[in-house]
Amino acid sequence: MKPRIYGPRGLLALAAMAAIPALAESVQERVDPNNPPKRMDINTTPRHVCQAWDVFFNGQKQRACIIADREKGYIKRYKLAIGSMPVKGRSGTYETEELHGKVEFKLKEAESV
Repeated sequence: MKPRIYGPRGLLALAAMAAIPALAESVQERVDPNNPPKRMDINTTPRHVCQAWDVFFNGQKQRACIIADREKGYIKRYKLAIGSMPVKGRSGTYETEELHGKVEFKLKEAESV
């Protein structure tokens, strides 16, 4: 099924999709590939930095990472259930876990940013 592009929302979505390649190029220019961050936190690290780097923990790419620290060697992430859905606790908040090991940041390719 094709997405509908009628009306102002559809036109805005179409314009945003056209701007994505230009955004990817500008993000790559603002991030130094030879200087990965020491720590990334989704609450304090600028968005363009978080979008430019992939987080790897013990060689596996992480998707639900909240905090990643290379120097201290730990990540804090949402607990994931089967199907990669976050686990909700009894209080209604999402459960997190802190894992210690080898943390790496790898620069994303231009087409995937």
